[in-house]
Amino acid sequence: MHGDLYFFDIPVYRCAVDKHTKEMEIEKRNLVKIFEDSDFTQEGIRLSYSNLENHFDRNLWYSWRFNEIIGWIRLFVCGTQLRGELWWVSSKRIIKRGKKEFRWYGKAFESQRIERENSNKIFEILYRCLNQLINERPCKGRYIDLDLFLTLGPYINWRKLIDNAIISPQEKE
Repeated sequence: MHGDLYFFDIPVYRCAVDKHTKEMEIEKRNLVKIFEDSDFTQEGIRLSYSNLENHFDRNLWYSWRFNEIIGWIRLFVCGTQLRGELWWVSSKRIIKRGKKEFRWYGKAFESQRIERENSNKIFEILYRCLNQLINERPCKGRYIDLDLFLTLGPYINWRKLIDNAIISPQEKE
């Protein structure tokens, strides 16, 4: 999109961090249960148990933050509108631990014209647009991570950012 100003990327996760943590704990318990149900002696199980847990923690457990992302909402200014476009994992079925390739999915939202709104109002408009995506496909049932946006958003001079995007490069000279 030539001339548009991209200014923020928001990750969309397969699930929230607490669900991921519970899933990892269940996988670990299931792995340990296989040993417990085997013909090992109780002493052998106790010795193997800590080795098995260490193996799971080092080799099978994986980080939620960078591995569960299944999409991105890219925010940008287009003329006098705020817009979001959606980039989504290209596989037909979303799975854990899979290699991911992201493709443009389509428009996530576009705001009303924001020619006169102050920074606080612009932030509210963006937040409202992002919050609406929680109930829309394909984001419904997923986790949109707004933490960074909500942490930084109130301190950004949105008006100045947008005004700089609206002014053409020739007008800036």
